[in-house]
Amino acid sequence: MVSKALSLLLLTAQVIGQASDTTVEKVTNYVENTSTPDTTSPSSDDIASNSTQPTFELNLGNSIEYYLNDQYRDPKALRKISRDLKAKKLVVLKDAFLPAFAEAVHYEMYHKIEYDMNEGYNDDGFQFHHHNVYEPDTLSDFMKGVVALFETDETKDFAYRMTGRDTFGEPNPAAPSYYAPGDYSMPHSDHYGQRTVAYVWHLTDDWRPEWGGGLYWCQETWNSAFTPASFNTLFLFNVHFDTQHHVTHVSRHAEGKRLAFNGWWVSEWWPDLDYDSELVEYLSVREHRDNLTMDQHDTLMDWLLRIEENDEEEPEEFLGLTDKLRLIREESYRPSLFTKYYGFDDEEDAMGEADEL
Repeated sequence: MVSKALSLLLLTAQVIGQASDTTVEKVTNYVENTSTPDTTSPSSDDIASNSTQPTFELNLGNSIEYYLNDQYRDPKALRKISRDLKAKKLVVLKDAFLPAFAEAVHYEMYHKIEYDMNEGYNDDGFQFHHHNVYEPDTLSDFMKGVVALFETDETKDFAYRMTGRDTFGEPNPAAPSYYAPGDYSMPHSDHYGQRTVAYVWHLTDDWRPEWGGGLYWCQETWNSAFTPASFNTLFLFNVHFDTQHHVTHVSRHAEGKRLAFNGWWVSEWWPDLDYDSELVEYLSVREHRDNLTMDQHDTLMDWLLRIEENDEEEPEEFLGLTDKLRLIREESYRPSLFTKYYGFDDEEDAMGEADEL
């Protein structure tokens, strides 16, 4: 019996085509008219001086689709967005959600939330330092509702229809984030665990680009890779091993708060030799192999290692599996810069030789 997620992915491959070009571009223009929408949002000082907190009722529906600004609910715009997401492009939606919704969330994040500092320094060079809320129980009822809205079955289905990815897993709750002066996040791809689609909702107002805190998309050329922190801008992208990006260092001269609301939709499918009878057929499609999550990829490579080390025979119903797994290993291999420039197979040998020069 084939899992729900695998069945949906097999059906998706039959009805949609995904671009074979792995270049990840940034796309922002989805509005037909040339008029400039009213993007005026109250400044932080204006909000602070106003005793009335902006209010908004989450009663428009159970999917984020119903809270998008009107210009992005147009079927033609949605088709364009979906096409670019399936082509592995970064989608940037300015004035993404209804202004009243964005202002209510911004007020809560600016004035009502106490953020915890999170930092990490990994041996692979990845480092981060920023402030977040990872425990929804500490949030107001309104913000709990916002977090829940991004996790409903209806929202997951909308994300699936827009991206073609399996988004039906149980994600970690979305996290309000605050990048204080000195905060940053070094380049990373988000290709971790079962993540398939990432979203980052910028909710920063009265901000100057030179204060940092912007999204830098590493696949773009230098003159268009940086998008400054802004108010009510939504970033969406299909997660792959090469979707590298980072959040630039926030200057000590920054005023106000660099705020964002971010998270991931994740896959529920897990490859299982005792369950997925159509696994070989599924892995025969290049797009499926490219779309493997990190956990799915690692599980398949563990199988291959076990088969090769123990010289096991393939089960009859999985004939051809080993060839597909070796193909995945070949396609996912990326030589390091050291291998390219020094001719060594691993970084340690290269660095050791470099020290002797």
